[in-house]
Amino acid sequence: MRTGVAVAAGILLACGAVVLGADAVETSLAGLHGTAQAGVGAAGETGRPVLDPSVVRYAARHGWFWPAVSLGVEGVALAATAGLWRAGRGALARRDVPGVAGVRDEVLRLPGVRDVKVRVTGTRKAPRLVVSVACADGTPLEGLLAALGDGPVARCREAAGLPDLVAVVRFRPGATRFRRGAAGR
Repeated sequence: MRTGVAVAAGILLACGAVVLGADAVETSLAGLHGTAQAGVGAAGETGRPVLDPSVVRYAARHGWFWPAVSLGVEGVALAATAGLWRAGRGALARRDVPGVAGVRDEVLRLPGVRDVKVRVTGTRKAPRLVVSVACADGTPLEGLLAALGDGPVARCREAAGLPDLVAVVRFRPGATRFRRGAAGR
């Protein structure tokens, strides 16, 4: 997917550069030589309108036309920007740390733990393991933190080959479960 996005962005960038370059050449040739044309730009003939006269008349009769066109173009641009942002963050994030899959199961076996959410955040060069633990009221958090550090987190560091993997542990005493799905991420 990332390769496809990169190729599509490169093609669109090259096409835009060609069109801008052709328009610049056409403008400079028309300015220097009067009637000379490159013939490749947006307006292939000098003096010919870019839009068909029927489109201009329609837009003049309907006041909502240009705001609707603008809204549609901005919507497409916003969706494209959001997609590129998401793809870029996904490319920078390190989601493939070995040993993370087993951390949740191991933490759930510890006494007093009701639910666990494990995520890998950070970048490829500096990943972080974030472990959110919902535990019962009265659970000794010091002992639970020591058990996490000596057990599941240590094994994840060893499996990943990252002895300096930063682990952030968040306790939620009294919570029963974490929300799941898109809203709970």
